[in-house]
Amino acid sequence: LRLVGRMKRDWIVAGRRPAGICAAALLIAARAHGFSRHHHDVTRILRVCGLTVNTRVKEFERTPSAALTLEQFNTVELESEADPPVFTRNRIREVSASKNAPSCPTKLRAHVLTGTCQSDPREQH
Repeated sequence: LRLVGRMKRDWIVAGRRPAGICAAALLIAARAHGFSRHHHDVTRILRVCGLTVNTRVKEFERTPSAALTLEQFNTVELESEADPPVFTRNRIREVSASKNAPSCPTKLRAHVLTGTCQSDPREQH
């Protein structure tokens, strides 16, 4: 339940079917407790698509909760929430597309992500 709660706070649950969320949570929990399971073991039981389970697991891997150890996950309460998966995916696409655009003089992409770059993208630096 704690795992599903973290998924809900990190926007992974929004607009998704419960069976896919439960399958991903079951797979993550099994792996965290040392059971070697594959997505097809869970999909056979819960009757969901393997691609769905893999997608939910990958979305969870991109959250701060995934970086915690099992002990930390059970005791530490993270106050921040991750951005919705579709927002993160679109930002990654924007950054990779901006690699082909003229570069900023600071050579940092983080400020481009946040929209704080003050340079004119049409100018060649």
